[in-house]
Amino acid sequence: MYTDKQMLKVHTERFWSNVDKEGPNSCWIWKGSVNSMGHGQMLFMRRNITAHRVSWIINVGPIPKRKCILHHCDNRLCVNPAHLYVGTQSDNNRDRAHRNPTGQGGRFTKVPDIEIERIRNMSRNYSQAFLSRLFNYHPSTISRIINKR
Repeated sequence: MYTDKQMLKVHTERFWSNVDKEGPNSCWIWKGSVNSMGHGQMLFMRRNITAHRVSWIINVGPIPKRKCILHHCDNRLCVNPAHLYVGTQSDNNRDRAHRNPTGQGGRFTKVPDIEIERIRNMSRNYSQAFLSRLFNYHPSTISRIINKR
């Protein structure tokens, strides 16, 4: 049986094996499992936890109670600690509203027209899972775009 210290080392190594680390200022993309909200996730210290939270724990330290780890870069698969910060759920909601994820087109449009065209063109050669990660949209959004719903 592993001690907590040994388990932390094993999980940390597994975490880094699932990260595509380009440069210190670029997004470090999570290559492992992705949850239904489009965030990376992994089993870490006996808990299923999002990859950006694991990155914070490994690189910065414990997450304060009732706090969120938010992205400066707005890329759900990014785990670069330089792109992360501590905030509240209110901060997260305000940030999301400020970034205006409704995009172009109609009032409820989330995906810019140019990305819709690219996704449909690329869907001939790439899986929906890959496109979901590449464009940072939920898999069901990719499916609706491809199927013109």
